[in-house]
Amino acid sequence: DSKMKYLKAFESEDFGLVTTKYPLIKDVYKVELKYNFKLPYIFSQNAINDVYSENIVNEDKLIIEYLMLTVFNIRMILEGKFNTQYLVEFPMSLFSKRKKLAQALRIINDQSILDKIKIKIKYRDFIMHRNEIYELMKNGYKFAVIIDDSFIISKEHIKKLSMFNYVIISKKLKYFDEFMENADGLENLIIDE
Repeated sequence: DSKMKYLKAFESEDFGLVTTKYPLIKDVYKVELKYNFKLPYIFSQNAINDVYSENIVNEDKLIIEYLMLTVFNIRMILEGKFNTQYLVEFPMSLFSKRKKLAQALRIINDQSILDKIKIKIKYRDFIMHRNEIYELMKNGYKFAVIIDDSFIISKEHIKKLSMFNYVIISKKLKYFDEFMENADGLENLIIDE
């Protein structure tokens, strides 16, 4: 009872997690934080969505998302559900804000949570922040890479992708077919619509 009462204290009427299963791969979900509160009508929905996705707000909502997802995962563990994986967003602007970065990562820095949460990054962001991401990997954080147009297709480059827990590629990417022809043996590939 005390565990459930404690976990219930983290519930919010203002925010909620939306999980969407990735097709063709078992027990892997993308996570999105949705808000449930009304904003003044003077703002258009597009303006609200833009602000909601901007750096500072995006960083702050990430902390809420990580906290809610951690509590959700604790509930799943208590129910004996261990296999589900969750892929979460990560704004690259956090790398220039060490204190906020440490705050966000501290929320998910528990072995049982780190095994379930994978941080999504675009390939171009990985190239730009390679050293920081390698350091996070050494500290137990796990990553899913999103293949974008900056990726150079070769057997050698594709083989290096095995360091990521998941590789996500969109069918809409202009060289999707060429990538797939060279991706044989690449495990944990997620094909996104």
